Amino acid sequence: MDRLVSLLAAGVFFGDEEGAIDLWVRAIQIVDRREKALAGQAGWVDLQAYPTVFAALAIGLAGIAKGNLEAFLRLATTKDRTDLGPEQPLLGRLVAGSGFGAALQALALNSDGRRFFTPASDWMLEALRKPLHPYFISDEDFKNAFHALEFAISVLRAAASMSIPPCRYQWELGRFGASAPDSFNDLRPQLHLSGLFDDEAALEAAIERVIELARQNPMF
Repeated sequence: MDRLVSLLAAGVFFGDEEGAIDLWVRAIQIVDRREKALAGQAGWVDLQAYPTVFAALAIGLAGIAKGNLEAFLRLATTKDRTDLGPEQPLLGRLVAGSGFGAALQALALNSDGRRFFTPASDWMLEALRKPLHPYFISDEDFKNAFHALEFAISVLRAAASMSIPPCRYQWELGRFGASAPDSFNDLRPQLHLSGLFDDEAALEAAIERVIELARQNPMF
């Protein structure tokens, strides 16, 4: 996966051709369509979503570094078949099931005795740091981009009436759901112009829904 993620990040960051976006979307579809077990222990079944989420987040982070989120937005809204048949937007698979985080917590994240409120998010942040770091000026910029991307995914899911997951930045800042991360502001114009929202008011309504949910459920 590390090689694939590095290739996807470089392709998104340096590629300009319209056809290149179709290539990256197709690459994620191939990863997502691989054969998976549909039954078994919940954590291990959910953990099969790891390659899709990992690769898709790399595309999003590279897009933020480039200042163009088009590839990620195209990816998130592309409909593809699921393991059970019906087509759904890939956005629905960019947040893994609860067992996903539980499995990662058991595997490694609690090795030093700490408790992680968002283990899947913490894992992804650390796993993507090395392959994506070259595209950011500092580690702080990388973390801010990760926070912005997670919040953007939540906003997109809110607009699509999907469940909204907890975001790592909310725990880290110690003000769960107080506001959108500052780094998200740079993405607002791209989301508004993406055609995924009827108008700017619809975008703002989705943002407020994410924030309000966090306020109402401080422990999620």
